[in-house]
Amino acid sequence: MTPDPSQLFVPYVAGGHWVVRRSRVVISTHGTRDEAILAAKERARDLASRMDDPMRVHVQDEHGAWDEISWR
Repeated sequence: MTPDPSQLFVPYVAGGHWVVRRSRVVISTHGTRDEAILAAKERARDLASRMDDPMRVHVQDEHGAWDEISWR
């Protein structure tokens, strides 16, 4: 995925800690996938309101595909 300031990523992890990334920087670490997705959604809402630009959260599944969630 191409880095973009209006995107957050939750890459798939087989065991270990789940992270939320913005571009190539890890912005938070979580014990579960659900916690990481919730944190990414909360961060996206906050950033979207401050940037006045839609934010996208990309969540990777175990097969490598990315699903996108957007906020305005």
